[in-house]
Amino acid sequence: MMTEQIAIQLARGRHFSMPERIEMGLWPRPPIAYEWRLETIASAIERTRFFPTKPSENDPPPETGGPRDVQGERTFSSAREAAEWYLEWQLRIAPERLPARFDGWTVV
Repeated sequence: MMTEQIAIQLARGRHFSMPERIEMGLWPRPPIAYEWRLETIASAIERTRFFPTKPSENDPPPETGGPRDVQGERTFSSAREAAEWYLEWQLRIAPERLPARFDGWTVV
């Protein structure tokens, strides 16, 4: 079963081998709903303010305001807006391009 934790790991670039997918009950792989994917990433951004990873201690501190992407180059008004941007521009998954493929899963 696809959990929020697994979905976040995938969004951060983790790949699960076929034996891992079978062991975790992720095979056969059912489609993933775009809205669920969006909310999962938005939730992670709300918790950390950064996605896919938190910047290192050497990075400049973020400005006040909404969530920021990992490079600090872009400020968003909400975690949902940041998640929409990440899905579309980093993972190439957007509502107008559904169904889409993501590491072997179909996003609908």
